[in-house]
Amino acid sequence: MREVARQRCAPASIRLMDNEQFQLGQVMKPAPSMFGSFTNSLKKLYVTKFKGFDVDKMAACTLLMEGTAEEVAIQERILYDIASKFGGLAGGEENGRRGYRMTFAIAYVRDLGFDYCYLSESFETSAPWSRVLELCRNVKDRVFRECEKQGVNVTKYPPLISSRYVFLLPNNCSFVVGV
Repeated sequence: MREVARQRCAPASIRLMDNEQFQLGQVMKPAPSMFGSFTNSLKKLYVTKFKGFDVDKMAACTLLMEGTAEEVAIQERILYDIASKFGGLAGGEENGRRGYRMTFAIAYVRDLGFDYCYLSESFETSAPWSRVLELCRNVKDRVFRECEKQGVNVTKYPPLISSRYVFLLPNNCSFVVGV
């Protein structure tokens, strides 16, 4: 993400989801057909065994590109080259669409959770690139400790604390931490 900001080649929308949010997205996927299930198994095998990704550590980035077909092709090439430089790979248009929709669905899941005594909230802030990871980790840690302090049995009911990076500027990044 920082390289995308540095090269000033951000698409219309770019969102980097951490592993917790990636896992939530996997749970929220619609049930596939038998053929889709087989295809998904092959994709997972490729990503984990051949490419070496660990599904418990991977993140996902959704991109939304706008413009003429030629402009989009140029953006796509630049962005995929950057992803490749950092060990990433293209997940495909349908996964991008699903990931993008999932970031909007989270608000509705939050509202539904209230009906079942689940509390959920998001915090948005920005920080210089040099402090983004530290600040994100500190916010997650603080929320976890506050849950413990408030009597939540975090062993039995661990809070789902996730983050996604949403806006890029040359010197800083805006991100959301969701609980």
